[in-house]
Amino acid sequence: MTSGSHQLRAELTRLTNPPADAGLEWLDHQIQKIAKLNEKYPHNIRLEARWSQATLEMNCFMYALNLNPDAIRDICSDDVFPGEAFVHFLISNGCIEAKPVLPSAASDNDVVIYFDAGGKPTHAGIIRGARIISKWGSRVTHIWEHEIFEVPDYYGDDVRVFRAPDQKRIVLAYIGWATEQL
Repeated sequence: MTSGSHQLRAELTRLTNPPADAGLEWLDHQIQKIAKLNEKYPHNIRLEARWSQATLEMNCFMYALNLNPDAIRDICSDDVFPGEAFVHFLISNGCIEAKPVLPSAASDNDVVIYFDAGGKPTHAGIIRGARIISKWGSRVTHIWEHEIFEVPDYYGDDVRVFRAPDQKRIVLAYIGWATEQL
């Protein structure tokens, strides 16, 4: 990556984490600031979808894995939320199949998962064309279309591709995992 992309990613980190006292108007501010970043750090980030009630209960992993909140509502809680531990479980147990390809050679609907330097899953998105569609942050956040490393820097630099998962298999894996956690 170029130094400009490091700076872009640092700015995206800043713009992905709202101030503690921010209201919903901050989300409009975020869209404007990310667009304006293009003047200083050229990028191809585009708003895919504004936050909505439908995405409110999802994190990036749920979005990328097509894990519908309605399918897991009865067992999902803050203690067993489908976050990094669940994704680690999916990978460790072969519930999602790794593809030995670079993200640029992945197929539509494959999932990319970002890992930090310690190997912890930090973010996920869906491949569409040569682009990624992902939800940044948690709860009330937008869905963005971007290139592979046009993401906040805390998502990490290790990106792996996984075959598009079967939704029923992911739901069953979540129920099994969550039951073990309780």
